[in-house]
Amino acid sequence: MNNIKHILIFSCILAGIAWANPVAFAGMFDVSFGLDIYGTRDDNILLMNDEQKNNSSIDPIDEILQIRPQIKINYMGTRSSIRLKYELFREWYNRYHPLDRTPTSYTDGSIVLAYELTERLTIGFFDNYIDSLYSATRVEIPDVRDDYTQNIIKPSLKYTDIGDRFDVTLSGLWSYLDYEENPMVVSAYDYGFADWDQYGGSVDVSIDLKTRTKFLANAGIWEREYDLEEVADTADHTAILIGAGISQDLGEGITLKVLGSYFRREYNQDIENGGETYDALGGLISFTNQFSGITRLELEAFSNLDQSERISSAFYRNTGVKGVFYTRISERIESSFLCSFSKLTYDNIDNDREDDYFQAGVKVGYMVAEWLSIRGQYMYSQRDSNDDFGDYDNNLISIYLQFRHNALY
Repeated sequence: MNNIKHILIFSCILAGIAWANPVAFAGMFDVSFGLDIYGTRDDNILLMNDEQKNNSSIDPIDEILQIRPQIKINYMGTRSSIRLKYELFREWYNRYHPLDRTPTSYTDGSIVLAYELTERLTIGFFDNYIDSLYSATRVEIPDVRDDYTQNIIKPSLKYTDIGDRFDVTLSGLWSYLDYEENPMVVSAYDYGFADWDQYGGSVDVSIDLKTRTKFLANAGIWEREYDLEEVADTADHTAILIGAGISQDLGEGITLKVLGSYFRREYNQDIENGGETYDALGGLISFTNQFSGITRLELEAFSNLDQSERISSAFYRNTGVKGVFYTRISERIESSFLCSFSKLTYDNIDNDREDDYFQAGVKVGYMVAEWLSIRGQYMYSQRDSNDDFGDYDNNLISIYLQFRHNALY
């Protein structure tokens, strides 16, 4: 039912805007269909450590078949644009275990709208609905693959001055995350994986200081409210983020970006304890080199504060590095390489918890024809933790067919 509901919502938004201003929608549509057929071997399906594997009756290895039909609609007009994507996921598992999702299906849908009110003002709308998916990892909790749904909605208003040297974007935010299972009790006061709603707003500013230098600034404030009263007493909070930095063009396709950030968390604790406030600094340094065509190198070092899903009343600092390299080996062969490391240090909890998360992988694709590609990927992940059950390593190997068809060409 959720799948049908979101298709109808996206369709109604698209039809409503076109009906309200048909003149602005005189443009070009691009409609494409796709189908991915995956075969995956996972050597640690439940991401258990060695002791858990030895004491468990569940075979840690499984093979998964997954199909992903999808549709994309892109529209570009004189004053408006639309990007719509809808993807359906269906999986079949070879063995029975708690992760087995064979009887169900999942969806991922998004819509991005933009309309130029004037030469300088543009309104926008973004909506992304996500169903939980196998191997859809989040850095903090890739080992928790419980069913959940999430929706993110962002309306925006962008102002650009004459000459495009200055722009400012005001955005609103509403999102929610719903877990299918009840919250996990971590301790007498801490619950993990609990449902929440979040709302707020932000402003982003970009100013051309010189021909190749941009000043960037952003600020945001949002509130998170948990649905369960026991969680809300200690986990409801207000968050503030203020950031500023420089983006420097170092040559054709080469960009260096340096950003600093100030984070603030204010928790709405129970009346007896009062609120508690936490302040911290963070930032990132990123380097991008677009050599030519598809060949690109991305490097990033970062340190920031994120709200924990594992323990609802806690947050953690995520400090690490990441590198991605894309290249086309030949006219028909392309590949990409990923390597990342994150140190997660938890705060606002009684026990000191630290996790080190490492991930590395490679993808290779061969284009058989314009409408068919054969692709393979390997991903290795490892988590080291001072928590008794936080350690594991995992190897994923996938081979899949990728079909693409443009309906209008």
